[in-house]
Amino acid sequence: MITKIRKTTYTLLRKSEKYTKTDMIELFKGGSLISFSYIYNSLLSLILLYFFANFLPIQMYGEYKYILSGIGLLTAFTLTGANTAIIRSIANNHDGSLSVAYKKSLTYSFIFFLTSVGISTYYFINQNTTLGSAFLVGAFLQPLFQASDVYIGFLNGKKDFINLAKYQSVRVTLSTITMILVGYLFQSTFLLITINLASQAIFSLFAYKASLRRIKNRNVDPDFVKVSKHYSIANSISYIATQLDKILLFQLLGAQQLATYAIALIVPDQTKGLIKNIVNPLAAPAFAKKTTNKDLYMKNILMKTAQLLLLLVPLVVIYYFIADEVFMFLFPKYIESIELSKILFSSIVFTAVIPKTAIDSKKMIRENYILKFSTSILKIILVLIGVISGGLLGVVMAVFVARLITFIATIGLFVSGMKNDNYL
Repeated sequence: MITKIRKTTYTLLRKSEKYTKTDMIELFKGGSLISFSYIYNSLLSLILLYFFANFLPIQMYGEYKYILSGIGLLTAFTLTGANTAIIRSIANNHDGSLSVAYKKSLTYSFIFFLTSVGISTYYFINQNTTLGSAFLVGAFLQPLFQASDVYIGFLNGKKDFINLAKYQSVRVTLSTITMILVGYLFQSTFLLITINLASQAIFSLFAYKASLRRIKNRNVDPDFVKVSKHYSIANSISYIATQLDKILLFQLLGAQQLATYAIALIVPDQTKGLIKNIVNPLAAPAFAKKTTNKDLYMKNILMKTAQLLLLLVPLVVIYYFIADEVFMFLFPKYIESIELSKILFSSIVFTAVIPKTAIDSKKMIRENYILKFSTSILKIILVLIGVISGGLLGVVMAVFVARLITFIATIGLFVSGMKNDNYL
């Protein structure tokens, strides 16, 4: 019976390749594993958020999100492009680039370190020991985590989805358990931040060391550092734009409004992350390979983008009808977040992960710069206008519009790049 089901599934997947233009066997194997891992991790994250939302004061949760957003914004000044560049390097048999990625990531974290220490000093001077201590811990732990995290790009390039899923799941499990215990016993923002960063940094370092043992050659991609820098510069404004909404909400409206906004983002961001974590690892190595027929390649990418959009529309409709019940059950203290969450969730149809992965994989550096800088600056402007004119709702509408424009711009720049032969 099981054998028959396997044969039937295999046959259906092979037949579907006629319409999807994709290796459906590889997609099913890798996608199923990655999906299971991400769903498991998302469930753990949901458990942690349930704990935060129901057992921690709203003020404390808002402070916690502000500190993480501040550290995330400062990460813009590190070598964030290393993880993207390493996928291409590994896919082209340059395994030695892994250790280079780790060392360069640590080296280029000095601006982050100095800035974080400076912010910490500012808060200490103003007698805010909670924020001062948290940013000081972040100055030491975030660079280690950022550097060690290159193992993810290495495993993606190797298509080693089993170890990738295993490492990610173990890391999230350990972090969730320890944070719930610390939050329940101490209810300290500083300790929560410390446990969050320390657990991720330590485990990522372990995973990086384990990945080093899987290197098959010492070849180093001569373009790795240059490409990493290009992607990092392009990423920098994006990191700022991603975190700025939360920082502005905290500074202008307070910790409670930030907590409300953060809860509204949970389901939309988890869903968007699921899509990205399925598509990107599977697509990036394939997209990075040499292309002989650019017209067919471009048509294939656009078709896959349209297929993904059509799949997401019914999901948005379903969420609109069940969101009220979900929030009443999981986050009863955050009823104000329900309508905001519906608006944000509807923006997931504008997920441009497929053409964006193609832009990254084909080393379209010019297009990457234009996309990151133009859309990020636009989002910053929209968020500033939104928070000043409309408060929390204004920020949500600004994020929605920014995602729509980013979707259109990503497709346009991908097509433009392919027509101008700006790819490898």
